[in-house]
Amino acid sequence: MKVLLSKNNLFAWKQFYKFNTFFKSTSFLAELKENSLFSPHTFQEKGRLIQSASKPLSVLDSHYQSKPKMSTIKAITIGGVGAQPSLDDVVKVALKTPVALDAAGSERIKKESPAPKAFQPETLSEDAAAPPKLFEALEDVKSRAIVMARLLSIMSGKTTVRLQVVEFLANLLNKDIVPMLPLRANANPSTLTVLARACHGVGIGPDGEKFSSTLTEAGITAPGLSATEHRVLEEGASVLAGLSALTVEAGKKLHALSVALTALSSEVVGLQTKSFDQDFLEAQGYTHATAAGSEIRALLEGSKRINTSKADSAELTHFYGAPQTLGALGAALASAYSATRAEIQSTAVAPAKGIPAAAASPPELVATLDALARALAAAAAAVVEAADMACTGGGAAALHPPCPPPISDPPPTIIAPPNTPPARLKPTVAPPRADGWEE
Repeated sequence: MKVLLSKNNLFAWKQFYKFNTFFKSTSFLAELKENSLFSPHTFQEKGRLIQSASKPLSVLDSHYQSKPKMSTIKAITIGGVGAQPSLDDVVKVALKTPVALDAAGSERIKKESPAPKAFQPETLSEDAAAPPKLFEALEDVKSRAIVMARLLSIMSGKTTVRLQVVEFLANLLNKDIVPMLPLRANANPSTLTVLARACHGVGIGPDGEKFSSTLTEAGITAPGLSATEHRVLEEGASVLAGLSALTVEAGKKLHALSVALTALSSEVVGLQTKSFDQDFLEAQGYTHATAAGSEIRALLEGSKRINTSKADSAELTHFYGAPQTLGALGAALASAYSATRAEIQSTAVAPAKGIPAAAASPPELVATLDALARALAAAAAAVVEAADMACTGGGAAALHPPCPPPISDPPPTIIAPPNTPPARLKPTVAPPRADGWEE
């Protein structure tokens, strides 16, 4: 891996920054430099780059974490006439860009909602009004994506939901006090039901306290809901749409990183790059593989390390299939992007009597996400395997220490109800690993 990421063998890595728009952010480049990717520090630090390929959201977070405070960021306006919200809008808001309601859109919402005197607040059952029971909670970034997706659909639809409810959801995002939402898809109550109850001030705030106390501290009054508004909020595919937006945008980063690391690994082993040639790939008739091969060739153009290996081609078979693996990921990303964008740009409607609610998991989006998950896993595994081969089998063997062990995912956050004894909420600290690596 020293060969893979050392200062003297970063031709493809430098080309990667020259050609790839996802990683041109000054803050992101500064973060990479700070993590010693451009200087020969310890192998452990460099190994984390390869490990990150299996953590797409970590790659995404790295790109945005250096943003300034929310109060200094230009707000994203939603609800304008003819507005076409993008996946990037959802991701930015999930990562704490504020929102602003379009004035004309807000006026339309106000006109379509019942007159104030006609508002009849629903009465929550004793069970619904009680403090939530112990549940596994979504990470804040995911909860914010879900609220943004629900807000977009309401602002662009005709739901009869009052403007006060819409402004309340926007305030949750802008004040960064989105309540804890359940992690499990089969949670009872469901994720959107918990969000609807938050409009009554019921739930757990991001600080683990009663949500009503969180609202009071922020100076926000829960608007309450009518029975119709409650049904509007808890129906639809906003959960899947919000999480899909994060996944697709993170997948793009992973795809770009995978292409770069494939090129780096190919340099290390001095790969014969005939299998990346356009004519060779076009003959196979797979458009996305041809595009992936083109990206790899662009990063390797001018390199003096490639086409120098005299190893048996059978030993490097894994590298020759890289365009197909990365092409499959590109195809899966394109399909998931289209399906997710359709959901993000969908409009909510007022529920009609006798008509069942729309499916919370649209079949097309579910199918494309399933394909994307498989492609992401395959690409991550392929990149790690290529890097491992570069560590142990390419170049001078004496310069190749063993690759780092896999980093396990952290356990899900367990949210206890308010007034839980502190001992139950105390985080656990994992003991040092026996192999000397840090988590």
